Amino acid sequence: MSKVIHFPLVCTLLTYSFSGAAALYRVVEVDTSTATAANEYYSTAIAPSASEWCFEDSCTDSQFSTLGYSMNGMEGIPLDQEVAFGVDNHFYYLDYDDLYSYCDSELGYATCEAWASNRWYGDASTGIGGLESLQDAFYNASYSPLYHSFREYSSPLDIAPDIPPGYEDLLFAVEGTIDVKARSIDSAGHIIANSSSGFFDYEGYYVQPYGNRGLVIADGETTSLEPLANSALSFADYEGEQLMVEEMGSTIAFDSFTYPASGADSQTYIVGSASVATFDYSDTSKYYNSLDLSSCIELEQPILSSACQHFGFATQAFVWAMTDDGETRFPASSWVTSYDNYNYAAAQASARAATIVERSDSDYLGLPVLAGFNSALADDNLIMQAAVYLPSTTDGFSVEENAWTSVFINNAKLEYDDSYYYSNSIATDINSQLIVIGETKRLGSVPRVVLQRIECSSLMLDNPLHQRPILANSHKRFSLLAQAGMPMQSTNITKLSVKWMQRIIPK
Repeated sequence: MSKVIHFPLVCTLLTYSFSGAAALYRVVEVDTSTATAANEYYSTAIAPSASEWCFEDSCTDSQFSTLGYSMNGMEGIPLDQEVAFGVDNHFYYLDYDDLYSYCDSELGYATCEAWASNRWYGDASTGIGGLESLQDAFYNASYSPLYHSFREYSSPLDIAPDIPPGYEDLLFAVEGTIDVKARSIDSAGHIIANSSSGFFDYEGYYVQPYGNRGLVIADGETTSLEPLANSALSFADYEGEQLMVEEMGSTIAFDSFTYPASGADSQTYIVGSASVATFDYSDTSKYYNSLDLSSCIELEQPILSSACQHFGFATQAFVWAMTDDGETRFPASSWVTSYDNYNYAAAQASARAATIVERSDSDYLGLPVLAGFNSALADDNLIMQAAVYLPSTTDGFSVEENAWTSVFINNAKLEYDDSYYYSNSIATDINSQLIVIGETKRLGSVPRVVLQRIECSSLMLDNPLHQRPILANSHKRFSLLAQAGMPMQSTNITKLSVKWMQRIIPK
């Protein structure tokens, strides 16, 4: 008997003891023959299965197709991040020098020149990738996409360009310029991905209406998830700001949930993040090549402007209802601050994962819980921290605007004992038993901590005796457990594996 496991470009045999018997795993190379030729391939998801159990039933290599994407160069700033590297909510990473500065101050590599060069110039042999190709596409009138996506045994996941309404007589689609980065397949087989708009020719210049939008691909149809300006916010109360959000704002799709889980009223929702306001466009440090961004909010057709190609936004954790192809959309919760921009930083938030709780002793049994990050104001700075989004009520819960309350995860907070240890933290997934996983980035100025030994235990994180830094190196994943039946505060979260021995090594 065998079990099929998919990894790209790997083929080997492994044995593993299971239920007292030796079971043979067959590691199968992902079939990328129908995908766009590339140097690198990444698997991101596998098609959902029914009741097949490959230790007892016969499973074929092609029975469960995988989803993935390819790259022919180095990404400058990842397509599916709200802000560069999860830290740049000021939108200051604009060129090679900024990338080098991030590497030097936050990563501490001895090879930052090479690191920054790869992420600025892209692949030297293919000329693909790198931040420069995006930043200078308007005047260079040239762009080759970095990301191509595929579903195994199917044609590539190519997206047709769509000219924005009101620009039909001005723009001409440039074929082969859309980046598509596949992410997951839901239980119904719908593909969740993120893509750019691609580039359009405008009088010999290349314009990109938006940098990233979430997509849902089902039955050959593609649904683009739109942002939504919140006119109650200080950087979305002007008509020109609202136009910028609606035409050029970003959305990123990450996961889905179905609620109620069954029955005639059951509906599917996509979760992620969406632009709700602009960033502070008066800040000249955001101006790439001194292009004045403040003029963008005065333009009737901002997509045509070279400056507006470099615009940024404040985002919130968002939900889209698929019953009307995402037309019904709203924030899951607000930020933990009243500011959409503060000291030139734009507030950010995201729902990276969703689940319907199956834990029988939880107050949230049968309800949707989300995980991701949110922004708060601390020590005069807007900071981004890992958060769980819990239903605001357990009695008569309804999926609607601000139906969740965000809870920051203790020991994944940036500050500990009046000192900051981390640049950011984020919860990346959550399961039906309320187990949360995520990652956090050590602040570059903090000495490296090397993890020597972990002793597993289960401790309440709100106990100050156990408030210890969880980060062992520059980028470490964490695992947490949402405690059932507790008040909707940070006391809801329990962490596994929090006790360890450590030593400090000079940077």
